[in-house]
Amino acid sequence: MIPVTLIPYGALTINSHESFQQAGINQTLLTVYLDTDTTVQVVVPLVSKEKHLKMRVPISRSGSRVRCRRRS
Repeated sequence: MIPVTLIPYGALTINSHESFQQAGINQTLLTVYLDTDTTVQVVVPLVSKEKHLKMRVPISRSGSRVRCRRRS
């Protein structure tokens, strides 16, 4: 097995992002993401290379239903 090492190289930038989606009649789905952006250095014996990484990580998901009252 070849040992591989990832070394953080620079700063990590994180931004939050929300997404609303229609999930049916009178329902919505809210998803909250963290958008990450960083550079790492990949180190393998005799070779080293920088790699830019972007990732969207979902951290929360919830649905809601709107209830309407009927008039009598």
